[in-house]
Amino acid sequence: MKKKFLSIGIEMPGAVGEHIEFSSERSLFDGDVILFYPHFDDYMAVEDYAGKPLLTQEDSVQAAQDIKHWRSELEAAIQSGKVVFIYLAKPAEVYHYTGAKDFSGTGKNRASTVYVDALNSYDSLPINLTGMTPKSGKSIAEIAHMSAMSSFWSEFGSISAYQVHFSLGQGDDFLGTKGREKAVGTVIRKGSGVLVLLPPAEWDVDELTYTRGKKVYWRKSSVVLGNK
Repeated sequence: MKKKFLSIGIEMPGAVGEHIEFSSERSLFDGDVILFYPHFDDYMAVEDYAGKPLLTQEDSVQAAQDIKHWRSELEAAIQSGKVVFIYLAKPAEVYHYTGAKDFSGTGKNRASTVYVDALNSYDSLPINLTGMTPKSGKSIAEIAHMSAMSSFWSEFGSISAYQVHFSLGQGDDFLGTKGREKAVGTVIRKGSGVLVLLPPAEWDVDELTYTRGKKVYWRKSSVVLGNK
């Protein structure tokens, strides 16, 4: 029986598998193999706070709900025996309205204070990586024999670049920085499932698509790449 592949937050080339928006309430129990890409691209900010985007009132509520939803869904998927791949994109940081509000003064001098709090796209993950630092690089070294991941890495290692690194020893590390000082790829076993953390593979969407009228279509080459 063919396994059901779900990708959350990122669409595979050629629309291979089922793409799920980050702002979805979809359950992951429908899938067998899951790819998750943490981001905040689906939400709107019209101003900044403390140098970071401040989400609108409406999207503040949505983003907080989605973060909680995906963390719970990913945890449940792993515990139930599924394989979950996480593309370790650069963490996105935003502020959101918490819904809390205070009032001070009376009459014409009455003023309200609304409260905001920080959100990180990695809050959606069911793990916390010690020493996680947003740093990028393309020189990636194998730390240990990759076994099941070796075919993936031989195919896509040349188009992969890390956007974060983290402390060694939090899982079965198989990819690291050039001198193997930090990990950039590891396998963490939880329950009866497996969490595979990977540097993202990158592809040129413009080369893989074409436009006809106002619609964008995938080329045949993109379907080949997506299936690989």
